Amino acid sequence: PPETSDLERRPFWSSDQQGHWTPANRINLIQPGQFHGYLWSYHRGEPPTDFVQPLAWIHPGVDRSPSTFVKIDSDRWGPFQDRILGLSYGTGKIELIFRQDIDTISQGGLTPFSLNFNTGIMRGRFQKSDGQLYVCGLFGWAGNKTRAGGFYRVRYTGKSVRMPEHLEVARDGVFVRFTEPLHPASALDRGNYHAQVWNYRWREKYGSPDYRLDGREGRDSLTLRSVALSPDARTVFLEFPDLTPVMQMHIDFNLRSTAGTGLRSFVHHTARCSFAESPILVLGGDERVRTTLAHGLVEAACKTRAQALLTG
Repeated sequence: PPETSDLERRPFWSSDQQGHWTPANRINLIQPGQFHGYLWSYHRGEPPTDFVQPLAWIHPGVDRSPSTFVKIDSDRWGPFQDRILGLSYGTGKIELIFRQDIDTISQGGLTPFSLNFNTGIMRGRFQKSDGQLYVCGLFGWAGNKTRAGGFYRVRYTGKSVRMPEHLEVARDGVFVRFTEPLHPASALDRGNYHAQVWNYRWREKYGSPDYRLDGREGRDSLTLRSVALSPDARTVFLEFPDLTPVMQMHIDFNLRSTAGTGLRSFVHHTARCSFAESPILVLGGDERVRTTLAHGLVEAACKTRAQALLTG
């Protein structure tokens, strides 16, 4: 694989690049003996007809070349201790990685930090002496940031970090939790969100077009029926009644915090399965949301649907 990170020893984290038998970029969680889809490297007899799904697919338009991952093993990096960062060679950015575990299925995605580097970011470590992040990188080819190389320190200043910090998929919606309270009028305005979904096809040709849910090329826009806001104003539940297991989901938002500052970004993730219940994120006394979360999809059905999406 292009980049690997020994974050927890097992599973082993790896990024992968769009290519032959790889329909889009991806974040892998690798265990011994698994097959992750690249048939040209398979030499164990009869070729398999499916493969282990990634934690998340990443469209090249979001990150054209993800590199490695870094665990935040520092208590001096604000609200993100023990989280996972993704570094991007293709865009010169740092991303916060989401992970949601549902029985044996892991799924997740990313959201970018508001940081831009002049070169592709390839490696990162937290320094024990000051608890801050040090990254380095370079430019070779096919990257958005073309400075020959760079070495940077990224430190937490103690000021507000305005961005999503957690994401979970429910049966007919998505929970997104932010690092600071949202202005209620802004958070509850459905016009401040736009969600799209699409699939890819596993094939020998390089990459894959985007495919709508009915199999035609393109993307589907989801209807946002309602928005619920938690009592602390930090979590929104976005109700999408037509949500179905899908390889790629992208939600743009343009919000304001209670301090009046703008919060415009996106979450980009894979929704293979829905969570049956998440008591930590249930929104206050909203019984409708509790009922929604109590009706999760069956794991086997999720797996069957995901494989059908792959083969078209």
